[in-house]
Amino acid sequence: MMEFIEKLRSKPDHVKKNVAFFTSLGVTVLIFVLWLASFNIISGTNSNNMAKNTRTPLSSLTASVGDVFGYMRDLFTGGNKVLYQADDNIEVLPKR
Repeated sequence: MMEFIEKLRSKPDHVKKNVAFFTSLGVTVLIFVLWLASFNIISGTNSNNMAKNTRTPLSSLTASVGDVFGYMRDLFTGGNKVLYQADDNIEVLPKR
């Protein structure tokens, strides 16, 4: 491994960037595959005890992405504004 790193140091920058990109891509794919496999392990061992409405990894991922977009939209558009007017014309707004 040390020999490979020493050889890589003598290569041009574009080669180093390619190696870094594909290494990080490989690690990311490995983590994603292990994450997907963990759902099968969990659902396989406790299939009798788990509810029938368990979520698949894909539905869980899409729900999480949808939640993130919803939170970002509310962050920029101020989705949770509260407006209250009393008889004395007092206006209460949340802290920004």
